[in-house]
Amino acid sequence: MQSANWIDDLKIRASYGTSGNDRIDRYAAQGLYSLGRNYEGQSGINYTQLANLLLQWEQNSTLDLGLEFSLFKGGLSGEIGYYKRGAQDILFDKPLSRLTGFNTIPTNLASMDNYGIEVLLNGNPVRTANFNWNVSFNITSNNNKIRKMTQEQVIDGTKRWTVGEDRYQWYLREYAGVDPADGRPMWYQDEVVDGKPTGKKITTKNWSSATRYEGFGSALPKFTGGFNNSFTYKQFDLDIRTYYSLGAKIYDNLYANLMHSGGSVGKQLATDIYGQWKNPGDVTDIPRFVINNTDLGNNESTRFLFNGSFMRVKNISLGYSLNPDLLKTLQLSNLRIYFMAENPFTFAAHKGMDPEVEITGLANNDIPNVKTFTFGINVGF
Repeated sequence: MQSANWIDDLKIRASYGTSGNDRIDRYAAQGLYSLGRNYEGQSGINYTQLANLLLQWEQNSTLDLGLEFSLFKGGLSGEIGYYKRGAQDILFDKPLSRLTGFNTIPTNLASMDNYGIEVLLNGNPVRTANFNWNVSFNITSNNNKIRKMTQEQVIDGTKRWTVGEDRYQWYLREYAGVDPADGRPMWYQDEVVDGKPTGKKITTKNWSSATRYEGFGSALPKFTGGFNNSFTYKQFDLDIRTYYSLGAKIYDNLYANLMHSGGSVGKQLATDIYGQWKNPGDVTDIPRFVINNTDLGNNESTRFLFNGSFMRVKNISLGYSLNPDLLKTLQLSNLRIYFMAENPFTFAAHKGMDPEVEITGLANNDIPNVKTFTFGINVGF
């Protein structure tokens, strides 16, 4: 290695740790009763919580392996790493049949892993007396896999937990478009003959009868990262920071609410509603508009599932620092004039909702990231 004078520094790192998660109520494992349920003048108690004496803490583990390096006299540095974050005995409120008298019971449902590769590169492509350019790029791959479960499957809203699958994979009814004959929305369902599935799909206009499927992608991005640039030229400085997310599927429930096709009289509509079916033979993917519509065309389905990939310029900062000679004349230690823009630009595959959503992939009426523009002066005496 002594002959490799282009290598400044090499470092191997490795770490592993475990921790417990006790995010459960103090008496969550015990069967509980409540007083005060009096009836006909008689004192009464009722059963308010089912017992689960096997309930235990969730266990989390973290593995981190990496290589850190610096090359070409600091001209290029960075790190390459592998991470794996495991969770065993995940705490989950398991849904129950209402016939039991309870909605859920706390359980240790499953074990799963989150893992991926992380790459960070820092460079200094140009370095002169008056001009300097620093650049940084990072990318992280994201994977999720359920390793073990205490039951075959669990339906969790728009997701389904099954062994070997991604916990964030979408589980939805598949939209089949609009019937050109009458303008009603259609979905797919499994064809069943003599009580047995044939393996084929047929269409239905009854949303409740449609089959829920997987294979539509995951709310978990395949890759996330950033790309940052910093420039200085004499007394001027410019800093640009960006963030990107690739490969996720997001569900635009805000858009779905605006595409009710007359089902919610008095509520506003998206302008896309103008592309609706109007006459027999019309070919469109937007169902007919009917006052007090009961077609359920905007119910949960792949109709409102979109590519969630995006890149956002998170921050741009441009500044000018006063020349040291002028600072002495003005008897100041520093004076910097700057302009800053936060979230000025977003480039998204799907236009509409803010693509930077929670890991669930749902908008949930969240306030979107706002654009902020700031002008200021920093003065030091």
